[in-house]
Amino acid sequence: MRHRRVFAQLRVDTIRDNTLRGLAHAQGRIAGRPTVMPPERVIAAAQMYAGAASLAHIAKVLGMGKSSVARALSKLSRTQTDRSAALSCSAPPPNLTLCWHHARRAL
Repeated sequence: MRHRRVFAQLRVDTIRDNTLRGLAHAQGRIAGRPTVMPPERVIAAAQMYAGAASLAHIAKVLGMGKSSVARALSKLSRTQTDRSAALSCSAPPPNLTLCWHHARRAL
């Protein structure tokens, strides 16, 4: 019984050491699956979408899935909305209801 605990602890220690070595080796690199939508493609998709092209057409032209195009355009519109709200929103006057941007920051 005692040997099992020793081997279990050895296994935990080995996993921890290997994880730390891997993280040190990967310093500065981005992990995970590479994106199919680099910024150039997102800009091209946004321009086509602004020109009334359908998501299916944009996906076919760019050679990717329709859901990837929709996700990238949705993410782009969310970031632009957040940026414009942050720029247009000034400090709230005292004793008045906060705008959504300041209310979110206050949480």
